[in-house]
Amino acid sequence: MKQLIIIGLLQIALLITACGQNEKKQAKEKVKIGLLIDPETPWDALVYQGVNQVLSQPNSALSCKYPKSFELVVGNTHATPEGAVSAAIELLNKEKISILLGPNTSDAALPVSEVAEKYNLTMLSITSTHNELTKNKNNIFQFVSSNDRQAELIAKLVNKKYGSKNVALVTRRDSSYGQNMVSAIQSSFLKEGIDKPLAVDYLYFEKDKDFLLESLITNKINVVILPLASEGVLEVGKYIEQQMEDVQLIGTDFWEVEKLSSIEYLEGSLVLDHWHHDVSKTKLKWMPTTKALAIDATNLLVNLFCDLEEISQSNMSNGLSSVKNFEGITGTISAFDENQAVRDMVIVKFEGGSVKVVDTIGW
Repeated sequence: MKQLIIIGLLQIALLITACGQNEKKQAKEKVKIGLLIDPETPWDALVYQGVNQVLSQPNSALSCKYPKSFELVVGNTHATPEGAVSAAIELLNKEKISILLGPNTSDAALPVSEVAEKYNLTMLSITSTHNELTKNKNNIFQFVSSNDRQAELIAKLVNKKYGSKNVALVTRRDSSYGQNMVSAIQSSFLKEGIDKPLAVDYLYFEKDKDFLLESLITNKINVVILPLASEGVLEVGKYIEQQMEDVQLIGTDFWEVEKLSSIEYLEGSLVLDHWHHDVSKTKLKWMPTTKALAIDATNLLVNLFCDLEEISQSNMSNGLSSVKNFEGITGTISAFDENQAVRDMVIVKFEGGSVKVVDTIGW
């Protein structure tokens, strides 16, 4: 009888030990995903909706090789670079996040990337496109096509559709982002073997519009590229279309093109967009591009974590660097080249009061 009691006690002790080990293991499997947004900014609100939609699923619904539990921790950037840096440091030091999503504008993402790289924190910006974001950094990744990649696609598009026509780039003189795109597009034209487009910039549209128009007419411009379409299309695009006949407008780096579909003077204009719901392989109701990208970026991270037996910054960065042919709502990321997503973009056309996809373009 004594022997049976001892054996029973040993079994209980082993059971308690195993439970304790399982609890420790469970604690190690919790993943904190930090998200940097400004909740008052419309596109950041869409990013939050997309990220939260994925992470609010029950953990049992996630197919994990190594089971994980996920927690979303949000930092408020207050729509400023300084606010983004402060929020990132708080998420890192106070919340002990495993990975950082965002910020999603280049002006905020650039300084935050320096902090993340310094503290060896893996960061994935969902919508920042600046070329310098990932340069010489091991832990910083871009989920959408960078400015350089967009420039390459624009050069291919113009070469294919318009050949030797005279092309001009129009952007604001005080926009570092726009000027960055101008340089990238000019370089890409030369690589494509076509003449470098004329760069025409302005500071104050009302004051400079006559000079802008004279430059376009004097150089017999047939194609006008707006390197940051959402920044100039409403005033510059309208003016050019009204003053010049038979000119083709092309915009780059545009988001949510549907909001401009009813503007008559854009009829026939083309835009290079990051995605459009009409090309989705999944049967989903219409959703904004920004939200769809946020869903895909979060699913990519969840898949990555679920395949990691041990969570470490090097494992996460190496995992993202090794991504091949990730399929999402917004299409396929074939790889991360120098930490920048290699993926297709779409060419959409304003036609008959709506937006229509006319081509998919990529590498």
